[in-house]
Amino acid sequence: MRPMDTFSAASPAAAVDLLDALDDRLAPYAHTFMGYYANHAPMATEAMIALGRTERAEQYVQRWIHELDLIDPNSAYAERLERVRAAVDADWRVAVADVAREASADGFAHLGHGVIRTGHAVRALQAHDSVARRGELARALTAWAEWAESDALPDGSTARSADELVTELVQRAMAGYAESPPGRPSFFALHTVTTAVAIDRVRSVLPDRLAAASVSAFLAAMHEHIGVTPVAGDPADMPYDLAPLIDRAVASGDAHDIKLVDALVFPPTGLTPTDPNRDAAIERFAADLGVVLERRPGAESE
Repeated sequence: MRPMDTFSAASPAAAVDLLDALDDRLAPYAHTFMGYYANHAPMATEAMIALGRTERAEQYVQRWIHELDLIDPNSAYAERLERVRAAVDADWRVAVADVAREASADGFAHLGHGVIRTGHAVRALQAHDSVARRGELARALTAWAEWAESDALPDGSTARSADELVTELVQRAMAGYAESPPGRPSFFALHTVTTAVAIDRVRSVLPDRLAAASVSAFLAAMHEHIGVTPVAGDPADMPYDLAPLIDRAVASGDAHDIKLVDALVFPPTGLTPTDPNRDAAIERFAADLGVVLERRPGAESE
């Protein structure tokens, strides 16, 4: 499977400018809408631009921006955001590490939206450093810290590396999603996948020991909720063209579908492109959206 084959043609420079412009446009808004629900706009727009669906990103922001809560300048969130923004401007990787150390122990707080948003922001900033993207990272980290309700991660090292841990985390999440009950899977099953991929994006900029401890905390939380054992073995090459699945997910306008297809198209680097758990999750998602997966030209028949 070659993810780049699924992308629409778009100027890289134009995509960079667009994401910066949309980050700036969303900057006045808090991490919530209707006072509680997560603000998905920054996450969904970053995912759509990464997937090459730039025109949909602009439409999505236009659709949702009036539903979002403005930042209250007198709130605790605004005060924290000011501190985090200063830390991000000083050294954004250190700022990510500081919040990860304090917030990772809470596992899937607020269905993982804090770390999911941070994962999107980290990926964007790794691709291109800008004032707008640092601003979005600061807002993502502030949201993660606001939603977490736990003590900091304990000191010490884990017996396994972050690479090993994140591979199991993502495999377990994708297997659990694929095997969830018939019909659209629960929000928890969906969010375990997007959270697992997000923590891999975040841990890529963390010191090794902290990365392992952070992933270990998320894995422990997942073990409490998902009893599915990931599939092992050497799978056949995934022969499907994912463009129709991306198009259907993006056209739905549902941020959860958009973020899930992004997580399936861009899995952790330690996960083989043909991991059977990922393949099963892709097939399940396609079935849920009513998409018939077609074989890529030249793919061998099974």
